[in-house]
Amino acid sequence: MTNYSGDKLTLNPLRFLLRNITYKNWKFNLSLEGKTRFLQIVFLESCACGKGGVYEHRCHKWRVSTRITESEFVQLVFSAVRQAEEHEMRENFQYKKASVFGPHFDVNSLVKLYEGKDFDMRINSKKV
Repeated sequence: MTNYSGDKLTLNPLRFLLRNITYKNWKFNLSLEGKTRFLQIVFLESCACGKGGVYEHRCHKWRVSTRITESEFVQLVFSAVRQAEEHEMRENFQYKKASVFGPHFDVNSLVKLYEGKDFDMRINSKKV
């Protein structure tokens, strides 16, 4: 096995490392946008929003440092998988047929919900 941990990893060595990483049927894409390198997970799966059918899912793009080591890169890919799985879990977990922990809520709507305070059972349970 080649040890890249002491050298800067260019695109080709990173792609070599990616060929040794597997998770489900997911693909790991490495791209160059300008001088910035990105890792992105892509996979085919049914949509949790109820549209039916199988769709291509493109996950968050992770910036890959020009000084990343082999171990850091493998850990970065693992972190990307973990975040993508949490995203899917949040979309698919339902309470009363609603994805109550969904990842697509507008952050300003969440602020308004917070400011209303009616959502917080800890506060409401103290009212007598």
